Amino acid sequence: MITTRFAPSPTGYIHVGNLRTALMNYLIARRAGGTFILRIDDTDAERSKEAYVDALKQDLEWLGLHWDRIERQSLRLDRYADAADKLRSMGRFYEAFETPTELDLKRKKQLNMARRSMTARRSRSATRTRTSCAPSGAMACGGSN
Repeated sequence: MITTRFAPSPTGYIHVGNLRTALMNYLIARRAGGTFILRIDDTDAERSKEAYVDALKQDLEWLGLHWDRIERQSLRLDRYADAADKLRSMGRFYEAFETPTELDLKRKKQLNMARRSMTARRSRSATRTRTSCAPSGAMACGGSN
């Protein structure tokens, strides 16, 4: 039996990306005679709001996407803590000690490196185009020198 889930974070209203995921998972579950779970990912206590949970449920109902059961991640935190303790006692728990600021800086650096990589690829592609258009490498195919 197939089980799918839609796990929105109730930090805002539903958007087209959320809707696409909900719709696809709903259709897969229904076609297979499976279960569609609405799993509220409300572990960010600071930004999660019950008003957003209510709005998400209302929007899904209005769209005809009815879930078979609802789960809330915040009600499972003790279970996650127990699993972490078990992994830690087995020596298989990876702990990260970076501060949120350090993690944010790492993330920004990685994004910046990806952008530079894309720019380099575009430059290589443009160079090939230029040199294949005119033997001198001039912009004979369009644009200017």
